[in-house]
Amino acid sequence: MPYSGIQFVGIPEFQSFGTVVGQSIAGVVAGQTNVDTALKAANAAADRAVKQAGYQK
Repeated sequence: MPYSGIQFVGIPEFQSFGTVVGQSIAGVVAGQTNVDTALKAANAAADRAVKQAGYQK
């Protein structure tokens, strides 16, 4: 295990884009998509959430 601790971002929007990221990873594991596509979708979801919340301009 190359890490320790937990993953947590202290903003309310984390749960919503965390769910999208988890679903993207599950799609890779299930063979429904590839890693590149899943990472792009996860990054887009995170970017959207932080921009809509006003954390990123």
